[in-house]
Amino acid sequence: MKPGDNNALKVREEHCDGCGVCRDVCPFGAIELNFGYPHVGEVCTLCGLCVKKCPREAIEITLERKQVKVSAASGIGVFIEHDRNVIANVSLELLGKARELAERCQYRVFAIIVGNKVDNLIETVTHYGADQTYIIKHPLLSRYSPDGYTLAVCKAVELYRPSIMLFGATPLGRDLAPRVAARLGTGLTADCTELNVLPDGELIQVRPAFGGNIMAKIVCRYHRPQMATVRPGVLKKKVREASRNRSVKQVNITIKPEEIRTRLIRRMFERTSDGINLENAEIIIAGGMGMGAKQSFGLLEEVAEALNGIVAGSRAAVDAGWLSHSRQVGQTGKAVSPKLYIACGISGAVQHLAGISGAENIISINIDPRAEIFKVSNLGIVGDVFEVLPALARELRQLAGGKAGGGSHGSD
Repeated sequence: MKPGDNNALKVREEHCDGCGVCRDVCPFGAIELNFGYPHVGEVCTLCGLCVKKCPREAIEITLERKQVKVSAASGIGVFIEHDRNVIANVSLELLGKARELAERCQYRVFAIIVGNKVDNLIETVTHYGADQTYIIKHPLLSRYSPDGYTLAVCKAVELYRPSIMLFGATPLGRDLAPRVAARLGTGLTADCTELNVLPDGELIQVRPAFGGNIMAKIVCRYHRPQMATVRPGVLKKKVREASRNRSVKQVNITIKPEEIRTRLIRRMFERTSDGINLENAEIIIAGGMGMGAKQSFGLLEEVAEALNGIVAGSRAAVDAGWLSHSRQVGQTGKAVSPKLYIACGISGAVQHLAGISGAENIISINIDPRAEIFKVSNLGIVGDVFEVLPALARELRQLAGGKAGGGSHGSD
């Protein structure tokens, strides 16, 4: 076998000196040195790291690609998810993030709206950051269908060639985005918790990996568009700008009924047993294993009632049966972005921190001064939750009583 001969990666013998750098940097162990030359195995994923690190520029990717050329792609597209003429919060969060990223690499932000009677959504996406709105209307797109929406989004992407395409990591987004990526022959990073961009438009996608034990940074150098789904609640929704001028383009599409292989028969909406909505909560008081038992969550209820907040918990607390899954915060639960998050007896595992990265203020109470949760907290209290919480509840009740009485007790 010729050095590096795997029909996609080529080692140029005249340049290679057998230094072994490619073998050492390969994260998949796909390269071996035989008789002083690299040989590439079948497990190679064409990540391109060996190409980038080779000091002699002796390695090149020879696979012919059908994607849009990197130099021809520009702009950041956001798929706008909506239901019953209401835009999903995650889509507005993505527009705000796209606006921030676009300013760093001189890109424009455009929104893709798919549906039938959806003209009323244009003003909202404009005010939340879209420079251009591409609207795709068709009677067969009145309800979400994987086939129809995939055809529609791919049509818009092929016409306007975005460099970056973002979707919410919702049930709909997790169904649609992989189909679009496969149809376009590009990659997709799922469940991102942060996004960044280099001046040349290369997207840095951050997501938990290996069970949440590390935060991986992923790039897509050779394919466009660069696609990612982002979890709801981890990004901040920008302030609405009423002064933005809207720009709209109609994308014409032909869809045949036989191309829609699934038909919606009936919609059923599941309600959680307690009807809470963690994603929209402004104040959350969460407990972990440090609470000791299910009965101890009554202390959190007292504080939550005084603050008009919601009680939540870590995965460990939910697995122990102390709370329902609808109240779980973290990588496998809900990502939240409250104004105030109070963590009680929560150590701060990476999986939990991924779910609270959007919180404006974090207060942590933990008996262990080395707890990881303190590293991300605005205020940390080293103490026993069974002493701190009752004292906090008393103070809050007194404050509420003073306000109710309307009396003045001097300056604050």
